[in-house]
Amino acid sequence: GTVAAGPAADPAVDLRAGDRAPDAPCRDTATGEPVRLFEAFAGPHFTLLGFGPDTADALRRVAAEYGDTVRAYGVDAGAPRDLTDDAGHARTAYGIGPDTGALVLVRPDNHVGLLAPATGSGAVVDYLERLVGTAGAA
Repeated sequence: GTVAAGPAADPAVDLRAGDRAPDAPCRDTATGEPVRLFEAFAGPHFTLLGFGPDTADALRRVAAEYGDTVRAYGVDAGAPRDLTDDAGHARTAYGIGPDTGALVLVRPDNHVGLLAPATGSGAVVDYLERLVGTAGAA
């Protein structure tokens, strides 16, 4: 049996690891100021985007273990560093439905390193360990 994608899945967006990470306008949840995803990506760090509240634990874990290497941003996740995607542009750009949670790890070169389910912090940590070593190692 095939598993049909839900109505929220956008067949036009088939984002995969290695693709350039899309930009999208959001707002800083704390200040209400407009911010673009590319501004979050700018710099020599990885960026972890957590879409939806189910990603809050993963964002906290990665920020705690890899805070020097990874900037973790929630998108409507209620995270400490949270972005609001009130117009849905970020979800549309990443092909993530409105009721779906997902983790997207963006490499320093602004390409997608990893896509994982909302609770997939283990996959994110495994990926980072392969690339940058164990958290806390000099």
